[in-house]
Amino acid sequence: MDKKNTALMRLYSLLDRIIEPWPTACEKGCASCCTTHVTATTLEGRAVLDYLEKENRTLPANLDEGELFSPAVTTNGLARLCMEREEPPEEFKPDHFNPCPFLEDGVCSIYPARPLGCRVMLSASQCKPGGFAEMDDYWLTVNQVFLQALEALDCPGRFGNFSLILQYLAFGQSVENLLNNEPVPGLMIPPEHQQQISAILPELNRILAAAMG
Repeated sequence: MDKKNTALMRLYSLLDRIIEPWPTACEKGCASCCTTHVTATTLEGRAVLDYLEKENRTLPANLDEGELFSPAVTTNGLARLCMEREEPPEEFKPDHFNPCPFLEDGVCSIYPARPLGCRVMLSASQCKPGGFAEMDDYWLTVNQVFLQALEALDCPGRFGNFSLILQYLAFGQSVENLLNNEPVPGLMIPPEHQQQISAILPELNRILAAAMG
């Protein structure tokens, strides 16, 4: 297992420890947020492909079905634009989306290897009735920081729609709709969350340093 993949697993483990005491309505079979809008990095895509190989499984045949959301900017790209006081590019998010192709009877079939974009989705109430997650402002900051760390970890890899990332890695398909990962220009942490999140940052920094040293 190379350094970056080891660091990815440590990143996931750290997030799991933070999530454990967090009040959430999410449970097995709750799949409202499991759609084709999920994004990921190439590092995560390779981890999913490795997991499928170990399980003697192949990619779903419907991987490219439906309109796939492609972000216009990466997480660190957005942070950079904010620091430069520039407007981010507009993004088109299709109104229609398909269920994630890895869902089987409403359950994630790659749960141990699911990307960070899935792991950070927590809701204090069931999403299905209203169609959206109820997320605490602090948890949104935690999400942002972890996604920034992940992107930096995968430099100079790519970022984009999860399905397109997998197609690029597995079949060498076009990178036209994928973005280049960027280093962290600065963490997007509101002043009111800086003290609370300071307990997380040393371990995050150690994870990144071990992978890049």
